[in-house]
Amino acid sequence: MPHPQYADILVVGAGIIGATTALVLADHGQTVLCVGEPAAVLGTASSAAGAMLGVLGEVTADQDTAPDSLDEAELRLRHDSSAAWPALTDRIAELTGSHPTIHRGTAVIATTAKASDRTNLAAIRAAAVRLDLPCHPIAPADVPYLAPAPGHETTDALWLPGEGHVDTSTLLPAVHRALAAHPRIHLLTSRVREISHNDRHTTGALLSDGTRVSSERVVLAAGVATQELLDGLGPITGVVPRLLPGKGTSLVFREPGHPLENIVIRTPNRDFSCGTHLIGRADGHLYLGATNRIADTPGAAALPTGGELLGLLDGAVHEINTALRTSAVTESRHGMRPLSTDGRPLIGVTALAGLYLATGTYRNGILLAPAIADLLTQAITAPNKTADTPFVPTAAWRNTAPDIPAVLRAGVPHIVSFLLEPRGHLPYNRQRELESALFSLFRLAFTTGDSALRERCTTLLASAHVAEVVPQVYYELAAATGPR
Repeated sequence: MPHPQYADILVVGAGIIGATTALVLADHGQTVLCVGEPAAVLGTASSAAGAMLGVLGEVTADQDTAPDSLDEAELRLRHDSSAAWPALTDRIAELTGSHPTIHRGTAVIATTAKASDRTNLAAIRAAAVRLDLPCHPIAPADVPYLAPAPGHETTDALWLPGEGHVDTSTLLPAVHRALAAHPRIHLLTSRVREISHNDRHTTGALLSDGTRVSSERVVLAAGVATQELLDGLGPITGVVPRLLPGKGTSLVFREPGHPLENIVIRTPNRDFSCGTHLIGRADGHLYLGATNRIADTPGAAALPTGGELLGLLDGAVHEINTALRTSAVTESRHGMRPLSTDGRPLIGVTALAGLYLATGTYRNGILLAPAIADLLTQAITAPNKTADTPFVPTAAWRNTAPDIPAVLRAGVPHIVSFLLEPRGHLPYNRQRELESALFSLFRLAFTTGDSALRERCTTLLASAHVAEVVPQVYYELAAATGPR
């Protein structure tokens, strides 16, 4: 079937954010051409996700709780988007006759393995109070399927009855069926090679087969691949942050009869990732996630690595249930999450009229899809209204210089925890002592010593103001002072 040569709106990306945005825009009377690879393609963020709708689960103790802070704005965006998910699944059901199920119930555990777990649980409790969300202490013995190894006991646990998740294996095909059924949407399996414009306004795009489509409004929702399209446009977009690929690796087990049906057990966020989380599926499978590795880190690879799989398995077997060591692994998944270099989502219009971004969501792409779709629909259909989000791509705060000590302070504890994996422990108070020593050594690298090394380290943190880049600084220092 030939694709249309013109649409009111071109949405680039057919993952959950692009597809949801196309759906909401079409429901507001726009004709939409949605171009992208199927979200189930291996390596996409949507295909690898556990799809936790983690409003509270993403909270950590180092986040700023001031009412006007960006951390608090992102927390409330997650909250609003989670509340919008039932309406989205209802709309999918109207179009397809199949209703994706939102499952509720998450146990967040603190273990003896990580010193930060208990402080993060306290931060989750405080956030639940601010948002008036249910959050209850639960005895570790009452958490289904929780049977950790000796030395990895659960010291504290919270039950979050409203914290949800969806099964991407059924959600993503349902969303695409909804697009196919919508009379104002054309879903095209292809790739966009470049965005066209007349120096003032977008005019459409060139597709991978050499054909062109015309549209005065273009939404880039292609995850990490959005960066290549932005690079092709140059500085005309006014977008300062860049997108880094954060690889997440996950595993699927088969364990018929497991008691964790549609419930999540997870640790708080740690080691630059979303902690260890195990999701029970009704079909007898268990989803285990997820690692996080910025692609430029030494040892990174496009496919899952042995170290990533070891970290996943070691955490799950020792901290959640030792029985997983005999469970059959049926699948490994991986995908590239889009992390912006300032650590915040990119949502809304750019300096190039007609060009909109919907990316930079990192670990929260599926959760944030309904809220992003609503914000973009508002920006496109009511352009004179002030944006309801601080995360517009050209916001003034994105141009501020990096606070290098703050980035190091956030990243060094994760580095120490990362170095102690798997199952590493230091006696006495030496973990905190090591954190303090590393922080001081990292600071010295930016102020004294080898000028070339100093420049490389400074460039790294100047280009990405996020804790996830601190491992690259670590490897720079290690390479500079290692055996010769």
